[in-house]
Amino acid sequence: TACWGAIGCAPIHCSSGEAIAFSEISKSAFGDSVSLVCADGGQYRPLLRPAGSRSFLFVNGLALSRPLLISVLESVRLQAQPETHLYFFELDRALLRPVPSLIGQQAHAALSPDGSLIAYESTGDPSAPLRLVITDTQTAQNFLIPTAPNATDNLPTWSPDGKELMFIRLGYATGGNIPLTATLMTTSFPLGPPSPVFGPTDIVTSSAYSADGHRFAIWSPYGLEIVDRQTLNRTIILQTSSLAPRIPGTAGLIWGGSSGTLAFTLYNNQTSASELWTIREDGADARQVFSVTDGMLYVGSYVRQ
Repeated sequence: TACWGAIGCAPIHCSSGEAIAFSEISKSAFGDSVSLVCADGGQYRPLLRPAGSRSFLFVNGLALSRPLLISVLESVRLQAQPETHLYFFELDRALLRPVPSLIGQQAHAALSPDGSLIAYESTGDPSAPLRLVITDTQTAQNFLIPTAPNATDNLPTWSPDGKELMFIRLGYATGGNIPLTATLMTTSFPLGPPSPVFGPTDIVTSSAYSADGHRFAIWSPYGLEIVDRQTLNRTIILQTSSLAPRIPGTAGLIWGGSSGTLAFTLYNNQTSASELWTIREDGADARQVFSVTDGMLYVGSYVRQ
């Protein structure tokens, strides 16, 4: 199932020194996979391909020389519902190993810059259907991020210094399952109370920190915006109105380092394609780098080579 070691793919060498790790979510059961591509669209590489009753939903990591976090969909028990759990994937050994000491089932996850902490969406708590948990991989301590009524916490992302976690809080009507609000939240680590960055009417659906930590990017109804972290001044670098026939996906947002680019997905209403795009920090050179019509793409991380 692994590109490295199992089927001997050539290593990826992007000119910027970093690659985009992303997932291809299939319309069929256990058809999901994880791949790599350069920010200019070159050197597409399959990384983990589905096998039997196991597929690979999401990826997050720091460098190809270090373990990557993979959300694995698998049948754990016969005739039971499939479950999603986090694994570490070591490319050099083509080895998948479960991450110990986690709570519930796990979906989207983010590895802290020093690799010691994992923030992840956890399901299984009756009082909070989807909440965020931080697990210290060295001490096995778990930290529960306080929740809000009729809300789920989603899409965690770490600041470059590892002292702050940003996430999206979706609000629902009582008993409803369609989100009515989307609030950009932050919490400090060690854990403090979560606080809103922008209110629920701003409808921020994803976010990403810059490598220097001075800015962050968001998708809002206006488009792709760069925000000054100190002043919260916002600059639109890609307007929603310019995307037609495409619409922004809710499938993540990531910001590279050495490539100076951001990556995200768009949905093409004309072709029914899910498209992976990159754009430079100043809004120049927006380009499609990959697409599929039989599923959905989800950006994971920029990873150093």
